[in-house]
Amino acid sequence: MRSSALLTLVMVIGAMAGPIHHLAKRRLVTEVKSVIETVCVTVIAGAKARPTDKYKPPATSTSSSTTSSSSSTQKQAPAPTQQPAPTQQPDPSQQPDPSQQPAPSPSSKAPAPIPSSSPNGDGHQPGEGQAKLSSGPEYQAAILFHHNRARANHNADPLVWNDTVMAEAQLVVNRCTFEHWSSAKNLGQGQNLYTTSGDAFSVTAGIIETWYKKELKNMTSHFGAESIPDDVFGSVGHLTQMVWKNTTSVGCVSKKCENMLFENKPTNMNMFTVCNYYPGGNVDKQYASQVAPPKVNPFPGKWSD
Repeated sequence: MRSSALLTLVMVIGAMAGPIHHLAKRRLVTEVKSVIETVCVTVIAGAKARPTDKYKPPATSTSSSTTSSSSSTQKQAPAPTQQPAPTQQPDPSQQPDPSQQPAPSPSSKAPAPIPSSSPNGDGHQPGEGQAKLSSGPEYQAAILFHHNRARANHNADPLVWNDTVMAEAQLVVNRCTFEHWSSAKNLGQGQNLYTTSGDAFSVTAGIIETWYKKELKNMTSHFGAESIPDDVFGSVGHLTQMVWKNTTSVGCVSKKCENMLFENKPTNMNMFTVCNYYPGGNVDKQYASQVAPPKVNPFPGKWSD
C-alpha cells in the first residue's frame, strides 16, 4: 500500500444574471469560494498504479485542480429572419451521450452552421485520453458526443459543429480573461466558460461533470418553471444552455493562458475553454418550453465515456 497526500485548492465561480431592461444590459453577481482539502491516494498491492503524470479531471467542485465556469443569459430571444440549415443532417436514430455576461447582439442574419465531418459526435473515442484533447476532429467529436448525450436526456435534438460560432469563441478565448465577452458580430449566441489549472484542458469533464451533472441536482425543483430565479441561475445556467431545445449548433475553443485574468487579477487557472451556441438559450419566460425534465436522474454518464 502506498499513500500520498495532495493539497488541493478549489475555486468555484458562479455568475448570475439579474433583471434586464434591455438586451445589452446585465447585472452580475460573482461569488468566489475557496476550499482547502487534504486527499489521500491509496494504491492496493496488485492493482495497476496510476502514472503520476496522468491527469484526472475533476468529478466535482472539489478536485486536485482549480476549476471555474460561467454561463450567459438573454432576456429575449434574437429573431433571425431565416434559420440556418446545416449541410449535413445528423442521424436522428442515434442519440450519442452528452457557464453570463454581455448579451448577444440581435441581428437579422444568423451564422450559417458549418458541420464537421462528424456532426453528431461520430468517430468519438472514449477513454481518459479525452482529458488531453485541445483541438481537431477528435476534440470536436468529443464535445458533440457529450453535449448530445445530455441533450438526449431532455428530448432535445443533437447539435452540429458550427465554425462561425467557433470563430467567435476564438476571439473570447484569445483575451485570456475569465469573463463573458462578445464582438459586434456575435449574432445572438450563447456562451459557456470553463477553466482549470494543470496540464490538461479536461473539456469533457467541464461539460459533463461541471456544467451538466453538478447542475442537474440544482435544477431538479425548477423544471417546468417559466423563469429561473436570480439566486439560482448561476448554479444551473450552463445546463440550461446545453439542453436548450432551440439551440442547434455549438463551437468551442481551448487555449493555454499563462496568468489568466479573473477580475483583473492574474490566476493559476491556465487552461481556458469557451463554448458558444447558436441560437443562444437562457431566455427568460421560455425555460418551461425549452428545458425539458430529464429522462434519467441522476445521470449515469461520465467524462471519460
